[in-house]
Amino acid sequence: MITSKWLFGKDAINEVQPIRDMVEATTKDAYDDIALHVLVGEEGEWLATGRLYEKDAKMMLGPIYVAPQVAKGVDDLLARMLISKGFELFADEIYTEAKEDEVAFFEGLNFCEYDDYEKDGVKYYNMKLLKEVSPIPSGCEGCNQCGGDCTNA
Repeated sequence: MITSKWLFGKDAINEVQPIRDMVEATTKDAYDDIALHVLVGEEGEWLATGRLYEKDAKMMLGPIYVAPQVAKGVDDLLARMLISKGFELFADEIYTEAKEDEVAFFEGLNFCEYDDYEKDGVKYYNMKLLKEVSPIPSGCEGCNQCGGDCTNA
């Protein structure tokens, strides 16, 4: 069974860093201390992580790290969880900085490219997702679990 765990801020780094290191050598950055992190795993082992954080008054998603042995589709699940949480936290747009090989993945989630830049010899694409074109349902879906008032759910 797939499970998830949400963590906030600097307390999360001890749990997310081992997954990051499985995928790519990374170091903690200043955003880790203010980010909302999510872990996704199976059978008590965390295998994927991602984060949401604020940068320049924008809700940022990523990066997403998924261990190599994980089944296809976990990256999509993780991204959708983060998108859903970002909109739940009242963002109207969610932004990401995608590497060239990640652009198609984010386009599949309706992100659109609006700018690019290069850092340390790697090209990044600034992309954004507008709430109204998100693949994640928002607002009332007619389930009536909230008594018709989704703001109180």
